[in-house]
Amino acid sequence: MSTDLSEKYLRFAHGLENGSTPPGYTVKAYVRSTGLRATDSSTISALFYTSILTALAACTSETNQIIYVLPGHVEAVGTALFTSAPTGVTICGIGLPDTDGAPTLQWAATSSNIAVAAKNTTIINLRMIAGANDITEAITVTAAGFKLLNCHVDGGVTSAADFISFLNFSTGANDGLVAGCTMRATVAANAAATYIKPGAAVDNLRIIGNRLFGLSSSTTIGPIHVAAAATNLLIAGNLVDAQTAASIGAITFTDVAATGFCCDNYTGSLANAVTITSQGVTTAGSTNILVHFQQNYCSDGLKATSGVVAPLLTT
Repeated sequence: MSTDLSEKYLRFAHGLENGSTPPGYTVKAYVRSTGLRATDSSTISALFYTSILTALAACTSETNQIIYVLPGHVEAVGTALFTSAPTGVTICGIGLPDTDGAPTLQWAATSSNIAVAAKNTTIINLRMIAGANDITEAITVTAAGFKLLNCHVDGGVTSAADFISFLNFSTGANDGLVAGCTMRATVAANAAATYIKPGAAVDNLRIIGNRLFGLSSSTTIGPIHVAAAATNLLIAGNLVDAQTAASIGAITFTDVAATGFCCDNYTGSLANAVTITSQGVTTAGSTNILVHFQQNYCSDGLKATSGVVAPLLTT
């Protein structure tokens, strides 16, 4: 049931991924870094840009604007990509986000960062990869209504390319949604410590129906990490596999006065205990946390054993 809560947003995302624009929305740009092709229609050529940065600058203050990012596009993220973004822009990749030719954002330096400060920004169906060593924070959200839908994130591509933190919901980032995304690390040496982090006391953040897996640079901080007193959280229906040796948690909480629900998640860690002492969802103490934990299915990686429904937590 928990994943059904994101279904309407993912239906919207899948409806856009072939370029079908719903009523009430305006296409502001088509983007491909390699330029126009002979097969591109006149519709595309009339609204064509070679970067998301320049396409955003062409958007206006009207709501429900769409930028379509075409297959073959690759854009290096610096520090100014979203500074010209007005309210209510949807950036949508065309095609499958987990293929080599997918529209791609690549973080180019340790300081590379997408700072989302415009309300109701939506990013759909993009491939997002680390292109530098120890990228401090890939995306920082400080505005309400941010949505990341159906994206493919590789947080550890090579031994010298990784995110320390991928997505931080900072002060002001209420009503956020992350749904239907795959976030992974493919190389053991370098991988994100945290993929999704409520790093401030935001309200109504929903993290629903995502798959997160791969090695992490931390054994105690999970790929989903609640680091502040966020209220009315919903962390539900996710598959989170923390594959670092001796990891004790896949979804982790600092001991803060967070509220909401963490339910129906499938989690894996690698404590390898004869009795499951790492419950997959772990907290740094239990004095302040007010989140309701319901029916999270956990495995600690012990060979030839099944996971358990874990109403308890490891603190």
